Amino acid sequence: MPERPPDYSGVPDPHESRGYADYELPLEARMNIKEIERCIKQDLYEEETMCREHMDLLENIDAEMTNALDAERRIGRYNATLKHDQDKVRKLLKQLEEKLGELDS
Repeated sequence: MPERPPDYSGVPDPHESRGYADYELPLEARMNIKEIERCIKQDLYEEETMCREHMDLLENIDAEMTNALDAERRIGRYNATLKHDQDKVRKLLKQLEEKLGELDS
């Protein structure tokens, strides 16, 4: 008789149980955010290309943060630092959208 596959129904998924509770924004992402802040502050956006590239980068960071926050909510945790960082990223995105509008006109 063939051996039955193991029953994993009672074994918690390690990602689900831990979630992103220990999630921190990677150093590279934090450095990219600082660089984008500097570019905005110094008004260095003269071309749409650079502005769009930075917007894409921030959108990817925002999506990663959203996934982490959603995973934490599912396990009943809340990462206030990550939420604060996400709000900052979204503010930068809005500023870049405004700058892109200026460049388009």
